[in-house]
Amino acid sequence: MLVVFASTGAQPDYSVVGMVMNADPVVQAVMAGLVLASIACWAIILEKVIRLAGLRSSAREVEAIAEAGGFSGQERSLLAKSVHRAAQEEAAEGVAPGDDQNDTRAKLERAMRGSVKQELRSAETGLPFLAT
Repeated sequence: MLVVFASTGAQPDYSVVGMVMNADPVVQAVMAGLVLASIACWAIILEKVIRLAGLRSSAREVEAIAEAGGFSGQERSLLAKSVHRAAQEEAAEGVAPGDDQNDTRAKLERAMRGSVKQELRSAETGLPFLAT
């Protein structure tokens, strides 16, 4: 059996725009969804890069403050302010009877670590979307 195709002289359009325009509406909807998801992913990635760079500089500031001997109240970064506030709140609660200096230091360190963990958790928003 011999099949003969009529030649119309027109070449099929294999450009991206041509394939999208000649695609079925369902395929066009899927492609539009993929483009929107890609834009959302790149926006999250860019935001994370900027935010992690900021956290990195904040961590350096906290390290410099610790090496200098303590907080001055003039901290610039939100992380340093958050850690300072956590330490102040823990110190304001006072020392429990029977606590020695090591126990007090451990409580302050735990409060400050909790503050840092909270900041890191807030920086992780959007990561489940990227994982999907």
